[in-house]
Amino acid sequence: MTKELTVEQQEDGTYLRSDGVVLQPAETNPYYVLATVHGEYGRGHDADLAARNRRIWNGWACGGLSDDERAKAAEATGLPIEDLAPLTEDERDLVKAALVSRLNSDVKPPGSGFASFAALCFSKPLFFEKFVFNGPAVFSTAHFATYVSFNGAHFAGSSEFIRVHFAGVVGFASTHFADYANFVAAHFASDAYFNTAHFAEGAVFEAAHFVGNADFDGARFDQYASFNAAQFGEIADFAFAQFDDAANFDDGAFAKRTDFDGAKFSTKAPSFFQREMHDNTTFSDRKALWPKVDPETARANKNAYRRLRQVSAAQQNKDNEQFFLRQEMACDVVLKDDPLSRFLVWGYGLVSDYGLSVGRPGGALLAFWLVPVRWFVELFKPDFWSTFFAWGPDHWDALGSAAGFSFSNLFSFFGLGRRHFGDVWQSADSGVHFIGGVQTVLGFIFLFFLGLGLRNRFRLK
Repeated sequence: MTKELTVEQQEDGTYLRSDGVVLQPAETNPYYVLATVHGEYGRGHDADLAARNRRIWNGWACGGLSDDERAKAAEATGLPIEDLAPLTEDERDLVKAALVSRLNSDVKPPGSGFASFAALCFSKPLFFEKFVFNGPAVFSTAHFATYVSFNGAHFAGSSEFIRVHFAGVVGFASTHFADYANFVAAHFASDAYFNTAHFAEGAVFEAAHFVGNADFDGARFDQYASFNAAQFGEIADFAFAQFDDAANFDDGAFAKRTDFDGAKFSTKAPSFFQREMHDNTTFSDRKALWPKVDPETARANKNAYRRLRQVSAAQQNKDNEQFFLRQEMACDVVLKDDPLSRFLVWGYGLVSDYGLSVGRPGGALLAFWLVPVRWFVELFKPDFWSTFFAWGPDHWDALGSAAGFSFSNLFSFFGLGRRHFGDVWQSADSGVHFIGGVQTVLGFIFLFFLGLGLRNRFRLK
C-alpha cells in the first residue's frame, strides 16, 4: 500500500504535505470563495446551502454563454436553465463583498473562463454538485482533507487531475483527497486527466460521461472504484493503474481505444458485465497483475474472468482468452465441492498450467527419462557403480543402453522395447517392471500435455 499523505500547517499559514508539496489554504483562493459565497460546509450535507452556493457559481461561470450554450449546460447538469442565468446586480454585489471580507483585500471577481484550485489544501468538506466549469478546471497538487463531491458536475473545458492523491473517492493532478470524492453523473466535455491520481478511499464515477479522452494512467485506487454506466467517448487510458479493491465497469460503453495494459488488480478481478467493449481493448496477461485465488472472492472473480474471456474471444485475442480461462480454472480449485474434482483441477494446473505450459510436461518427461537410468544401467553392466572410477568404453555402452531402455519404456507405443530390449525385459526383476510400467503411464500423460501446450501456444488447429 502507498503511504498515506498527510499535511501539517506551518507558522505562515501554508500547509506542508508529506511528499514535500507546499499548499496554500483554500480560504485564500478567490475561486474557493466564489464556490462558497453563502458559507462553507460542515460535515453534514446542507442541501439549501449547496443550492445557493451553486447558483452563485453557475451564474458566474455561465454569464458569458449564449442561450444555446446555456441550454446545453443546463441539460448536462439537469438544472433549470434559469439556474444558469447571469448573476443579478445584487448577487454580483454579494460576490464582491465576500471576496473583500474573506480575502481582506479589494479583489475583483475572477474571469469565468478558467478555474484554478491548484496547490490548495481543502480542510473542510466541499460540494461541487452540478457545478458548471465553463473553461479549464485545474486541481493539480490540491489536497482534499475531507469529503468532496462532483456529483453531476459539468466540465466544458479540460479538467486536470494529474498525479492527484485521493484519500476519498476522487482526484486531480497531484491532488490529495483525504475523504470520499464523488463524480457521479459528472460530465467531461473535453479531456480529463487523472493520471497518477491516488484515491485512498473510494472513487465513484457512476454514470459519468467522458466526451473527450479519459486519462487514468498510473492512477491508484486503494478502495472501491466504480465506473458503473460511465460512458467513454474517446480514448480511455487505465494503463498501469492499480486497483486494490473492487473495480466496477458494468454497463456503459468504451467507444474508442481502451488500455488496461499493465493495470494491477490486487484483490478482485474487474467487472465488465453488459459493457460495450471496443475491439481495441487491451489487458495484460501477466499473472502477477491479477489477484491470487481467495475462497472469499473466487466465485465473483471466476465470473469476472469468464466475461473477460468472452471479450478476448470476440477480439480473437487468443493469448488473453487462454489466460482468462486459466484464471477461471484456478478459481475452480477452491470452488469445486468434490475433493476429487478439486484435486484433478489442481493437478491439471500444476502439471501443465491448464494446458498452456510446454516446459512443465517437457521437463517432467526429461526427468522420467533420465532419473531411472540410475537403476537401469546395472542391467547392462552389473558392476557399473562399483567400477565407476575406473571408467571405460563399456561404461559408455552401458549408459547409452540404459538411456535407450528408459526411453523405450517412456514411449512404449513406438515399439522400441520389444524390438531392441526384449531379452532385457525377460531377465529383469519385478522392480524394473514396476518402474517401466510407471514410465509408460506417465509418458503417455505428459506427452499428451506437451502436445496440448504446443497446440495452445502456437494455435494449431
